[in-house]
Amino acid sequence: MREETGLEVLDAKAWGFPSDPTYEITLYPNGDQVQAFGLDFFARSWRDGLHVDGVETAALDWFSPDALLEAMFAHRRAAARFQIYKRTGEFQVY
Repeated sequence: MREETGLEVLDAKAWGFPSDPTYEITLYPNGDQVQAFGLDFFARSWRDGLHVDGVETAALDWFSPDALLEAMFAHRRAAARFQIYKRTGEFQVY
C-alpha cells in the first residue's frame, strides 16, 4: 500500500479472494491465457496520507462503494462482496 498510495496500513485483515474465471481471465496477444487471483484486505487505521507519485499512480481519492465509477467494475464487485462479509463475517471467495 505504501508504495502505491503513501498510506502505511496498521491493521490489515483479509476478507476475500477474487478468482472467478468469468471475470478474471486475461487473453494476451500471443495467445497465452491466465486466470488472475487476488487477496482483498480492509483496514480501519492507517498512517500518513494519500500521495500521488506520478509514476505508478496518477490520481488517488476515497470513494464510497456507491460512488465507484462504472469503469471500475471489478471494484464494484468487490465492494458488494465486502458488504456480505461485513454482514456475515464469512471470508468471501468470488
